[in-house]
Amino acid sequence: MGFLKSIGKFFAGLLVVSGITLFILSYFGILLVNNFDVLENDFNNNSNILFNDSEFNDLEKLCKDNPDDEGCINLKKEILNKIKEQIDKYVYHLNLARTLGIMTFALGFALFIVSLGFMEGIRNASLTSFIILLLSYVYHKFLIINALNRLIPENIAMIAGNWIVTSVNQTLSMILIPGATFLILTVGLYILKKKGLSNKNE
Repeated sequence: MGFLKSIGKFFAGLLVVSGITLFILSYFGILLVNNFDVLENDFNNNSNILFNDSEFNDLEKLCKDNPDDEGCINLKKEILNKIKEQIDKYVYHLNLARTLGIMTFALGFALFIVSLGFMEGIRNASLTSFIILLLSYVYHKFLIINALNRLIPENIAMIAGNWIVTSVNQTLSMILIPGATFLILTVGLYILKKKGLSNKNE
């Protein structure tokens, strides 16, 4: 029984971690799609910084001297529409991944309860959830922002940076809610467990 319990606990933890990770990554991706207007606004206001990029030669020719020219405005719209089309291709898959993440998490949570019993299962599931949410918070808070500053060319970062940072901040706000919930639940169940052991000893 101890071996089966350990196997069940291992796979339950794997499912919970996978489910939360998949949900958060897909949630972040959906936010990038929903916040496209931020990218659009920054692109229209700062497109001149792309003039030195060889990939935007046509933009420079039309917009460098006449930013309000109809041809320049239409070209900007065409570039943004192409970017939007590429992003929109992933919406279905992102929504599917988010749903799959929720289902995987629920399955892992249930497996914890089946393997360890109701109270112990919920306590372990809550602790595992809190840890992975904490790691996800650190990842989005520091690693993504640092990668943005170090790996993305400055002219691209000036246009896409606000879009990414806005989506990261909204993801962080989302993570805080279940993170705090699972922390409180874990501590509460731990206290109940300690009280139960104390009462038995008495």
